[in-house]
Amino acid sequence: FFANTVYGFLRGLFSVYFDTTLGPKRESTSNAKFAAACLLPAARLLFLSDISAELAAATAAGFQVGLCVRLGNAPQADADQYPQIETFEQIEMSR
Repeated sequence: FFANTVYGFLRGLFSVYFDTTLGPKRESTSNAKFAAACLLPAARLLFLSDISAELAAATAAGFQVGLCVRLGNAPQADADQYPQIETFEQIEMSR
């Protein structure tokens, strides 16, 4: 996802990211593995997705979540249950 952007290759800006190597993103147990791999409590991590079923699993695992809203995404019936993110500039980070 971050390999081909209008700004070029952005993967180097992230210390860690996961695809499905630790399990399906729609299972909360997989998300618990993501948090453990980061050596942080899930509550300190932000899980972004354009699929609400993945956000439900991340929420169950204790993550902060955001629904990515992009042109061409499939509408999510329960979109109003999640903070909606249209640009990374909307994300406020704290230490």
